[in-house]
Amino acid sequence: MPTEVKKEIQLEIAHVLFIETVGYSKLSINEQRAVVDELTQIVRGAEQFQSSRLGILAVSEMIERKR
Repeated sequence: MPTEVKKEIQLEIAHVLFIETVGYSKLSINEQRAVVDELTQIVRGAEQFQSSRLGILAVSEMIERKR
């Protein structure tokens, strides 16, 4: 008789942004870093990012309260 093993599985959702920046590889390391920094600021400033971040923080707080 096989023994049933219950495992708690925690699922996470992640979104990945793949980009192709024209001429990126031809830039100096400092210029590449500046391009990535600028893109990061644009993404973090987007309304969708802000609302999803708030949602993630709210869920994290609820989990912590249950512990």
